Amino acid sequence: MSVNLISFGQGAFNNYYPAGINNTSYANQVQVNNQDTTYLIYAPWKDITANQGLRLLKIDKSGNVLIDNKFMFGSLIFATYLNNRLSIKTSNFSSLAIGDTYFGSDRGLIFCKINNKLADTIHTKKYCDHTYAYSLGNRFLKRGNQVWYFGNKFNPNDNNYADRPVIFKVDTNGNYIGQTEITSLLKHSPTAVYYDTLLKYIYFGGSNNTIPQTPQSFIACIDTTGNVIWNQQIGNYPFNSVFSQLEKVNNELIICGSYRANGDPTYSKYKLQLLKRNAINGNPVWQKVYGAINYNSLSSIIINGDGSIVTAGTYNDAVMAAQSDGIVLKVGSNGDSLWSKRYGIYGVSIIEMFYDIQKAPDGGYIMCGSPDYLSSCESWVVKTDSLGIAPGLNTGMVEFTHNTEAITMYPNPTSNILNISNGSEENVDIYIYNVNGQLLLKESCKARSENVINTDILINGIYFVNLTNLKSINKTNKLVIVR
Repeated sequence: MSVNLISFGQGAFNNYYPAGINNTSYANQVQVNNQDTTYLIYAPWKDITANQGLRLLKIDKSGNVLIDNKFMFGSLIFATYLNNRLSIKTSNFSSLAIGDTYFGSDRGLIFCKINNKLADTIHTKKYCDHTYAYSLGNRFLKRGNQVWYFGNKFNPNDNNYADRPVIFKVDTNGNYIGQTEITSLLKHSPTAVYYDTLLKYIYFGGSNNTIPQTPQSFIACIDTTGNVIWNQQIGNYPFNSVFSQLEKVNNELIICGSYRANGDPTYSKYKLQLLKRNAINGNPVWQKVYGAINYNSLSSIIINGDGSIVTAGTYNDAVMAAQSDGIVLKVGSNGDSLWSKRYGIYGVSIIEMFYDIQKAPDGGYIMCGSPDYLSSCESWVVKTDSLGIAPGLNTGMVEFTHNTEAITMYPNPTSNILNISNGSEENVDIYIYNVNGQLLLKESCKARSENVINTDILINGIYFVNLTNLKSINKTNKLVIVR
Protein backbone atom coordinates (compact mmCIF):
# COMPACT_ATOMS: atom_id res chain seq x y z
CA MET A 1 0.00 0.00 0.00
CA SER A 2 1.30 3.49 -0.79
CA VAL A 3 -0.05 7.04 -0.68
CA ASN A 4 1.80 10.18 -1.76
CA LEU A 5 1.27 13.92 -1.51
CA ILE A 6 3.26 17.11 -1.97
CA SER A 7 3.05 19.67 0.85
CA PHE A 8 4.83 23.04 1.02
CA GLY A 9 7.21 21.79 -1.65
CA GLN A 10 8.11 18.85 0.57
CA GLY A 11 7.29 15.34 -0.56
CA ALA A 12 5.33 13.06 1.74
CA PHE A 13 4.27 9.43 1.57
CA ASN A 14 3.02 6.60 3.77
CA ASN A 15 4.01 3.21 2.36
CA TYR A 16 3.94 -0.43 3.42
CA TYR A 17 6.41 -2.75 1.73
CA PRO A 18 5.49 -6.45 2.00
CA ALA A 19 8.31 -9.01 2.02
CA GLY A 20 6.43 -11.84 0.35
CA ILE A 21 3.71 -14.28 1.31
CA ASN A 22 4.08 -15.46 4.93
CA ASN A 23 7.33 -13.53 5.30
CA THR A 24 7.87 -10.84 7.95
CA SER A 25 9.96 -7.70 7.60
CA TYR A 26 10.54 -5.14 10.35
CA ALA A 27 11.99 -1.83 9.13
CA ASN A 28 14.44 -0.97 11.91
CA GLN A 29 16.64 1.77 10.52
CA VAL A 30 16.51 4.40 7.78
CA GLN A 31 19.70 5.75 6.24
CA VAL A 32 19.55 9.05 4.34
CA ASN A 33 21.72 9.31 1.24
CA ASN A 34 21.95 13.03 0.53
CA GLN A 35 23.92 12.60 -2.68
CA ASP A 36 20.90 11.38 -4.64
CA THR A 37 18.07 11.92 -2.10
CA THR A 38 17.41 8.24 -1.63
CA TYR A 39 16.74 6.23 1.49
CA LEU A 40 18.21 2.86 2.42
CA ILE A 41 15.94 0.90 4.75
CA TYR A 42 17.44 -1.85 6.90
CA ALA A 43 14.74 -4.44 7.49
CA PRO A 44 15.68 -7.76 9.09
CA TRP A 45 13.25 -10.38 7.84
CA LYS A 46 12.07 -13.94 8.29
CA ASP A 47 11.12 -16.14 5.39
CA ILE A 48 8.30 -18.67 5.31
CA THR A 49 10.49 -21.25 7.11
CA ALA A 50 11.35 -18.74 9.91
CA ASN A 51 14.96 -18.40 8.79
CA GLN A 52 16.27 -14.92 9.59
CA GLY A 53 18.14 -12.69 7.16
CA LEU A 54 18.62 -9.06 6.15
CA ARG A 55 16.51 -7.04 3.74
CA LEU A 56 17.97 -3.91 2.11
CA LEU A 57 15.23 -1.76 0.64
CA LYS A 58 16.28 1.31 -1.34
CA ILE A 59 13.57 3.86 -2.16
CA ASP A 60 13.55 7.25 -3.88
CA LYS A 61 12.34 10.54 -2.39
CA SER A 62 8.74 9.68 -3.36
CA GLY A 63 8.83 6.26 -1.73
CA ASN A 64 9.13 4.26 -4.94
CA VAL A 65 11.14 1.05 -4.71
CA LEU A 66 14.48 1.21 -6.53
CA ILE A 67 16.09 -1.94 -5.12
CA ASP A 68 14.69 -4.67 -2.88
CA ASN A 69 17.36 -7.22 -1.93
CA LYS A 70 17.05 -10.03 0.59
CA PHE A 71 19.98 -11.98 1.96
CA MET A 72 20.50 -15.16 3.93
CA PHE A 73 23.90 -15.96 5.44
CA GLY A 74 24.12 -19.69 5.03
CA SER A 75 22.94 -21.42 8.18
CA LEU A 76 23.53 -18.30 10.30
CA ILE A 77 20.64 -16.06 11.33
CA PHE A 78 20.85 -12.28 11.28
CA ALA A 79 18.96 -11.16 14.39
CA THR A 80 18.70 -7.53 15.52
CA TYR A 81 15.97 -7.65 18.18
CA LEU A 82 14.36 -4.56 16.63
CA ASN A 83 17.42 -2.42 17.33
CA ASN A 84 17.45 0.79 15.30
CA ARG A 85 21.23 1.17 15.48
CA LEU A 86 22.32 -1.92 13.58
CA SER A 87 24.24 -0.10 10.82
CA ILE A 88 26.63 2.81 10.55
CA LYS A 89 28.05 4.60 7.52
CA THR A 90 31.77 4.02 7.15
CA SER A 91 31.98 6.15 3.97
CA ASN A 92 29.59 7.78 1.50
CA PHE A 93 29.41 4.48 -0.33
CA SER A 94 29.53 1.81 2.36
CA SER A 95 28.13 0.84 5.75
CA LEU A 96 28.72 -1.84 8.36
CA ALA A 97 25.77 -3.67 9.89
CA ILE A 98 25.78 -5.99 12.88
CA GLY A 99 23.50 -8.84 13.88
CA ASP A 100 23.40 -11.55 16.52
CA THR A 101 23.82 -15.10 15.30
CA TYR A 102 24.47 -18.63 16.58
CA PHE A 103 27.31 -21.08 16.06
CA GLY A 104 25.55 -24.23 17.20
CA SER A 105 24.42 -23.42 20.74
CA ASP A 106 26.93 -20.56 21.17
CA ARG A 107 25.96 -16.96 20.54
CA GLY A 108 28.11 -14.93 18.19
CA LEU A 109 28.12 -11.88 15.94
CA ILE A 110 27.91 -11.31 12.21
CA PHE A 111 29.19 -8.14 10.53
CA CYS A 112 27.89 -7.28 7.08
CA LYS A 113 29.64 -4.78 4.81
CA ILE A 114 27.04 -2.94 2.69
CA ASN A 115 27.30 -1.15 -0.66
CA ASN A 116 24.96 1.81 -0.06
CA LYS A 117 24.47 2.62 -3.74
CA LEU A 118 23.56 -0.90 -4.84
CA ALA A 119 21.87 -1.96 -1.58
CA ASP A 120 24.03 -5.06 -1.76
CA THR A 121 26.35 -6.98 0.53
CA ILE A 122 30.09 -6.75 -0.10
CA HIS A 123 31.18 -9.38 2.40
CA THR A 124 30.43 -10.75 5.88
CA LYS A 125 32.67 -11.41 8.87
CA LYS A 126 31.78 -13.65 11.80
CA TYR A 127 32.91 -13.65 15.41
CA CYS A 128 32.38 -16.16 18.22
CA ASP A 129 34.64 -16.97 21.17
CA HIS A 130 32.37 -19.85 22.27
CA THR A 131 32.38 -18.62 25.89
CA TYR A 132 30.93 -15.16 26.11
CA ALA A 133 27.90 -13.60 24.45
CA TYR A 134 27.40 -9.96 23.55
CA SER A 135 24.41 -7.67 23.37
CA LEU A 136 25.72 -4.74 21.34
CA GLY A 137 22.88 -2.31 20.70
CA ASN A 138 24.87 0.87 19.99
CA ARG A 139 27.72 1.82 17.70
CA PHE A 140 29.85 4.76 16.65
CA LEU A 141 32.72 5.52 14.30
CA LYS A 142 36.09 5.96 16.01
CA ARG A 143 38.99 7.69 14.25
CA GLY A 144 37.37 6.99 10.88
CA ASN A 145 38.96 3.55 10.62
CA GLN A 146 37.26 1.66 13.44
CA VAL A 147 33.70 0.96 14.48
CA TRP A 148 33.09 0.60 18.20
CA TYR A 149 30.02 -1.26 19.42
CA PHE A 150 28.84 -0.63 22.95
CA GLY A 151 26.69 -2.99 24.99
CA ASN A 152 26.88 -5.86 27.46
CA LYS A 153 29.15 -8.86 27.80
CA PHE A 154 27.86 -11.91 29.65
CA ASN A 155 28.43 -15.63 30.05
CA PRO A 156 25.20 -17.54 29.40
CA ASN A 157 26.65 -20.69 31.01
CA ASP A 158 28.01 -19.10 34.19
CA ASN A 159 25.51 -17.60 36.62
CA ASN A 160 28.35 -16.23 38.75
CA TYR A 161 29.73 -14.15 35.90
CA ALA A 162 28.77 -10.51 36.47
CA ASP A 163 27.53 -8.88 33.27
CA ARG A 164 29.37 -5.71 32.39
CA PRO A 165 29.39 -2.99 29.71
CA VAL A 166 31.91 -3.61 26.96
CA ILE A 167 33.39 -1.69 24.03
CA PHE A 168 33.70 -4.16 21.14
CA LYS A 169 36.08 -2.96 18.42
CA VAL A 170 36.27 -3.88 14.73
CA ASP A 171 37.70 -2.19 11.67
CA THR A 172 35.39 -0.80 8.99
CA ASN A 173 35.43 -4.18 7.24
CA GLY A 174 34.20 -5.99 10.36
CA ASN A 175 37.54 -7.56 11.33
CA TYR A 176 37.91 -8.00 15.09
CA ILE A 177 40.41 -5.66 16.81
CA GLY A 178 39.75 -6.01 20.53
CA GLN A 179 37.49 -5.04 23.41
CA THR A 180 37.47 -3.01 26.62
CA GLU A 181 35.42 -4.27 29.57
CA ILE A 182 33.98 -1.63 31.91
CA THR A 183 34.54 -3.60 35.12
CA SER A 184 33.83 -0.54 37.29
CA LEU A 185 30.16 -0.75 36.22
CA LEU A 186 29.33 -4.41 36.70
CA LYS A 187 25.65 -5.28 36.15
CA HIS A 188 24.98 -1.96 34.39
CA SER A 189 23.12 -2.52 31.10
CA PRO A 190 23.49 0.31 28.53
CA THR A 191 20.57 0.84 26.16
CA ALA A 192 21.24 4.36 24.79
CA VAL A 193 24.72 5.68 23.93
CA TYR A 194 26.40 8.78 22.51
CA TYR A 195 30.10 9.19 21.72
CA ASP A 196 31.67 12.67 21.91
CA THR A 197 34.45 12.69 19.33
CA LEU A 198 35.97 15.91 20.74
CA LEU A 199 36.11 14.99 24.44
CA LYS A 200 36.42 11.26 23.71
CA TYR A 201 33.72 10.56 26.29
CA ILE A 202 30.99 7.94 26.07
CA TYR A 203 27.61 8.92 27.55
CA PHE A 204 25.11 6.16 28.12
CA GLY A 205 21.92 5.32 29.97
CA GLY A 206 20.20 2.10 30.92
CA SER A 207 19.43 -0.04 33.97
CA ASN A 208 21.60 -0.72 37.00
CA ASN A 209 20.93 -4.30 38.11
CA THR A 210 23.34 -4.37 41.04
CA ILE A 211 20.37 -5.17 43.30
CA PRO A 212 18.25 -7.47 41.09
CA GLN A 213 15.09 -6.93 43.13
CA THR A 214 15.24 -3.16 42.67
CA PRO A 215 16.95 -2.28 39.37
CA GLN A 216 17.50 1.45 38.92
CA SER A 217 17.65 3.68 35.87
CA PHE A 218 20.95 5.51 35.39
CA ILE A 219 23.04 7.62 33.06
CA ALA A 220 26.83 7.69 33.16
CA CYS A 221 29.88 9.15 31.46
CA ILE A 222 33.14 7.25 30.91
CA ASP A 223 36.31 7.78 28.94
CA THR A 224 37.42 5.33 26.26
CA THR A 225 39.53 3.34 28.72
CA GLY A 226 36.52 2.71 30.97
CA ASN A 227 37.20 5.24 33.73
CA VAL A 228 33.95 6.58 35.18
CA ILE A 229 33.66 10.38 34.97
CA TRP A 230 30.23 10.44 36.66
CA ASN A 231 27.29 8.12 37.27
CA GLN A 232 23.80 9.40 38.12
CA GLN A 233 20.75 7.45 39.24
CA ILE A 234 17.54 8.58 37.51
CA GLY A 235 14.53 8.68 39.82
CA ASN A 236 13.86 6.91 43.10
CA TYR A 237 11.24 4.40 42.07
CA PRO A 238 12.86 1.10 41.03
CA PHE A 239 13.60 1.00 37.28
CA ASN A 240 11.17 3.77 36.39
CA SER A 241 12.74 4.81 33.06
CA VAL A 242 13.59 2.94 29.88
CA PHE A 243 16.05 4.74 27.58
CA SER A 244 16.08 4.22 23.81
CA GLN A 245 18.34 6.88 22.33
CA LEU A 246 20.68 9.54 23.66
CA GLU A 247 22.02 12.60 21.83
CA LYS A 248 24.34 15.40 22.92
CA VAL A 249 24.08 19.05 21.86
CA ASN A 250 26.58 21.51 23.33
CA ASN A 251 26.75 20.57 27.02
CA GLU A 252 23.35 18.93 27.25
CA LEU A 253 22.21 15.32 26.88
CA ILE A 254 18.75 14.60 25.42
CA ILE A 255 17.29 11.15 26.02
CA CYS A 256 14.07 9.57 24.76
CA GLY A 257 12.26 6.49 26.00
CA SER A 258 9.42 5.68 28.36
CA TYR A 259 8.45 6.16 32.00
CA ARG A 260 6.83 3.47 34.12
CA ALA A 261 3.88 5.46 35.35
CA ASN A 262 1.18 3.11 36.61
CA GLY A 263 2.92 2.29 39.88
CA ASP A 264 2.75 -1.45 39.30
CA PRO A 265 6.14 -3.19 38.98
CA THR A 266 4.50 -6.46 37.91
CA TYR A 267 2.29 -5.19 35.07
CA SER A 268 4.14 -2.07 34.02
CA LYS A 269 2.60 0.53 31.73
CA TYR A 270 4.38 3.54 30.40
CA LYS A 271 4.12 7.14 29.29
CA LEU A 272 6.23 8.76 26.61
CA GLN A 273 9.28 10.41 28.15
CA LEU A 274 11.99 12.91 27.25
CA LEU A 275 14.82 14.04 29.52
CA LYS A 276 17.49 16.69 29.32
CA ARG A 277 20.60 16.41 31.49
CA ASN A 278 23.77 18.42 32.02
CA ALA A 279 26.57 16.62 30.17
CA ILE A 280 29.26 17.89 32.56
CA ASN A 281 27.88 16.22 35.69
CA GLY A 282 24.64 14.47 34.71
CA ASN A 283 22.45 16.77 36.79
CA PRO A 284 18.82 17.21 35.63
CA VAL A 285 17.75 20.11 33.42
CA TRP A 286 14.18 18.87 32.85
CA GLN A 287 12.23 15.64 32.63
CA LYS A 288 8.85 15.47 30.85
CA VAL A 289 6.24 12.78 30.32
CA TYR A 290 3.48 12.98 27.74
CA GLY A 291 0.04 11.57 27.09
CA ALA A 292 -1.78 8.61 28.59
CA ILE A 293 -0.47 5.53 30.37
CA ASN A 294 -0.22 2.40 28.27
CA TYR A 295 2.53 0.45 26.51
CA ASN A 296 3.86 3.71 25.07
CA SER A 297 7.46 4.49 24.17
CA LEU A 298 9.73 6.73 22.11
CA SER A 299 12.42 4.95 20.11
CA SER A 300 14.43 7.59 18.28
CA ILE A 301 15.15 11.34 18.34
CA ILE A 302 16.71 14.06 16.23
CA ILE A 303 17.68 17.55 17.39
CA ASN A 304 16.97 20.51 15.12
CA GLY A 305 19.24 23.53 14.80
CA ASP A 306 16.89 25.66 16.91
CA GLY A 307 17.09 23.19 19.81
CA SER A 308 13.67 21.65 19.18
CA ILE A 309 13.38 17.88 19.43
CA VAL A 310 11.48 15.53 17.14
CA THR A 311 10.96 11.99 18.35
CA ALA A 312 9.08 8.92 17.15
CA GLY A 313 7.69 5.73 18.68
CA THR A 314 4.33 4.14 19.47
CA TYR A 315 1.29 5.48 21.32
CA ASN A 316 -1.99 4.16 22.69
CA ASP A 317 -4.25 6.71 24.41
CA ALA A 318 -6.00 3.98 26.47
CA VAL A 319 -9.35 5.03 25.01
CA MET A 320 -9.45 3.20 21.68
CA ALA A 321 -9.24 -0.36 23.03
CA ALA A 322 -5.82 -1.74 22.04
CA GLN A 323 -5.16 0.59 19.11
CA SER A 324 -1.48 1.57 19.09
CA ASP A 325 -0.31 3.98 16.39
CA GLY A 326 3.04 5.23 15.22
CA ILE A 327 3.61 8.66 16.72
CA VAL A 328 5.81 11.66 15.91
CA LEU A 329 6.16 14.27 18.65
CA LYS A 330 7.87 17.64 18.42
CA VAL A 331 8.80 19.60 21.54
CA GLY A 332 10.66 22.82 22.16
CA SER A 333 14.09 23.03 23.76
CA ASN A 334 12.32 23.23 27.15
CA GLY A 335 10.40 19.99 26.54
CA ASP A 336 6.98 21.61 26.03
CA SER A 337 4.92 19.92 23.32
CA LEU A 338 4.63 21.81 20.01
CA TRP A 339 2.71 19.22 17.97
CA SER A 340 2.22 15.50 17.66
CA LYS A 341 0.92 13.28 14.85
CA ARG A 342 -0.31 9.71 14.85
CA TYR A 343 -0.32 7.26 11.96
CA GLY A 344 -1.92 3.87 11.62
CA ILE A 345 -4.50 1.86 9.71
CA TYR A 346 -4.72 -1.54 11.40
CA GLY A 347 -6.67 -0.78 14.58
CA VAL A 348 -6.93 -3.11 17.56
CA SER A 349 -4.43 -5.85 18.44
CA ILE A 350 -1.73 -4.47 16.11
CA ILE A 351 1.05 -2.31 17.55
CA GLU A 352 2.14 0.14 14.88
CA MET A 353 5.61 1.26 15.80
CA PHE A 354 8.23 3.66 14.48
CA TYR A 355 11.73 2.45 15.34
CA ASP A 356 13.79 5.18 13.68
CA ILE A 357 13.43 8.80 12.56
CA GLN A 358 15.78 10.94 10.48
CA LYS A 359 15.77 14.46 9.04
CA ALA A 360 15.04 14.46 5.31
CA PRO A 361 17.00 16.68 2.87
CA ASP A 362 13.87 18.78 2.15
CA GLY A 363 13.37 19.68 5.84
CA GLY A 364 10.75 17.04 6.57
CA TYR A 365 11.12 13.82 8.52
CA ILE A 366 11.28 10.17 7.55
CA MET A 367 10.39 7.31 9.89
CA CYS A 368 10.48 3.56 9.51
CA GLY A 369 8.88 0.77 11.50
CA SER A 370 6.30 -1.96 11.22
CA PRO A 371 2.82 -3.08 12.29
CA ASP A 372 3.87 -5.66 14.88
CA TYR A 373 1.90 -8.85 15.55
CA LEU A 374 0.55 -8.72 12.01
CA SER A 375 0.76 -11.89 9.95
CA SER A 376 3.18 -11.29 7.08
CA CYS A 377 4.40 -8.12 8.82
CA GLU A 378 5.42 -5.38 6.40
CA SER A 379 8.18 -2.80 6.46
CA TRP A 380 6.59 0.60 7.03
CA VAL A 381 8.04 3.95 5.93
CA VAL A 382 6.42 7.38 6.40
CA LYS A 383 7.86 10.60 5.00
CA THR A 384 6.33 13.81 6.38
CA ASP A 385 6.73 17.51 5.75
CA SER A 386 8.29 19.77 8.40
CA LEU A 387 4.96 19.88 10.30
CA GLY A 388 4.67 16.12 10.54
CA ILE A 389 1.92 15.90 7.92
CA ALA A 390 1.73 12.92 5.57
CA PRO A 391 -0.97 10.68 4.09
CA GLY A 392 -2.64 8.29 6.51
CA LEU A 393 -2.68 10.73 9.42
CA ASN A 394 -4.84 8.97 11.99
CA THR A 395 -5.58 11.62 14.56
CA GLY A 396 -3.94 14.58 16.23
CA MET A 397 -3.06 14.38 19.91
CA VAL A 398 -2.87 17.38 22.20
CA GLU A 399 -0.02 16.94 24.67
CA PHE A 400 -0.01 18.42 28.13
CA THR A 401 2.88 19.10 30.45
CA HIS A 402 1.94 19.49 34.08
CA ASN A 403 3.45 21.38 36.97
CA THR A 404 3.80 18.60 39.50
CA GLU A 405 5.05 21.11 42.07
CA ALA A 406 1.36 21.81 42.68
CA ILE A 407 1.30 18.45 44.50
CA THR A 408 3.13 18.30 47.81
CA MET A 409 3.47 15.84 50.69
CA TYR A 410 4.40 16.60 54.31
CA PRO A 411 5.82 16.13 56.87
CA ASN A 412 8.86 14.22 55.64
CA PRO A 413 10.32 12.50 57.65
CA THR A 414 7.12 11.53 59.41
CA SER A 415 5.96 9.08 62.06
CA ASN A 416 2.27 8.18 61.66
CA ILE A 417 0.61 10.73 59.35
CA LEU A 418 1.39 11.77 55.77
CA ASN A 419 -0.47 14.71 54.21
CA ILE A 420 -0.92 14.92 50.44
CA SER A 421 -1.91 18.35 49.14
CA ASN A 422 -3.18 18.25 45.53
CA GLY A 423 -3.34 21.78 44.16
CA SER A 424 -3.74 20.59 40.57
CA GLU A 425 -6.88 20.29 38.48
CA GLU A 426 -6.64 16.51 38.24
CA ASN A 427 -7.27 13.60 40.60
CA VAL A 428 -4.21 11.57 41.55
CA ASP A 429 -3.60 8.04 42.76
CA ILE A 430 -1.08 7.54 45.56
CA TYR A 431 1.11 4.43 45.74
CA ILE A 432 3.61 3.74 48.53
CA TYR A 433 6.33 1.14 47.90
CA ASN A 434 9.15 -0.25 49.98
CA VAL A 435 12.72 -0.36 48.64
CA ASN A 436 12.06 -3.82 47.17
CA GLY A 437 9.30 -2.46 44.95
CA GLN A 438 6.43 -4.02 46.93
CA LEU A 439 3.20 -2.02 46.99
CA LEU A 440 2.19 -1.40 50.63
CA LEU A 441 -0.47 1.32 50.46
CA LYS A 442 -2.76 2.75 47.80
CA GLU A 443 -4.90 5.88 48.26
CA SER A 444 -6.40 8.60 46.07
CA CYS A 445 -6.63 12.36 46.30
CA LYS A 446 -9.17 14.45 44.41
CA ALA A 447 -8.28 17.63 42.52
CA ARG A 448 -7.94 20.74 44.68
CA SER A 449 -8.05 18.79 47.93
CA GLU A 450 -5.97 17.21 50.67
CA ASN A 451 -5.73 13.63 51.85
CA VAL A 452 -4.37 12.36 55.15
CA ILE A 453 -2.74 8.93 55.00
CA ASN A 454 -2.21 6.83 58.13
CA THR A 455 1.28 5.32 57.96
CA ASP A 456 1.07 3.25 61.15
CA ILE A 457 1.64 0.00 59.25
CA LEU A 458 5.01 1.22 57.93
CA ILE A 459 8.08 0.40 59.99
CA ASN A 460 11.04 2.75 60.26
CA GLY A 461 12.85 3.10 56.96
CA ILE A 462 12.80 4.52 53.44
CA TYR A 463 9.80 4.29 51.08
CA PHE A 464 8.81 5.67 47.69
CA VAL A 465 5.59 7.59 47.11
CA ASN A 466 4.35 7.64 43.50
CA LEU A 467 1.66 10.19 42.57
CA THR A 468 0.11 9.51 39.17
CA ASN A 469 -3.04 9.51 37.06
CA LEU A 470 -4.10 8.48 33.55
CA LYS A 471 -3.48 11.91 32.03
CA SER A 472 -0.37 13.93 32.73
CA ILE A 473 0.66 13.74 36.39
CA ASN A 474 3.61 11.61 37.39
CA LYS A 475 5.78 12.29 40.40
CA THR A 476 7.83 10.10 42.75
CA ASN A 477 9.24 11.21 46.11
CA LYS A 478 11.28 9.49 48.79
CA LEU A 479 9.51 9.11 52.15
CA VAL A 480 11.27 8.50 55.46
CA ILE A 481 9.45 6.95 58.44
CA VAL A 482 11.05 7.71 61.82
CA ARG A 483 9.53 6.98 65.24
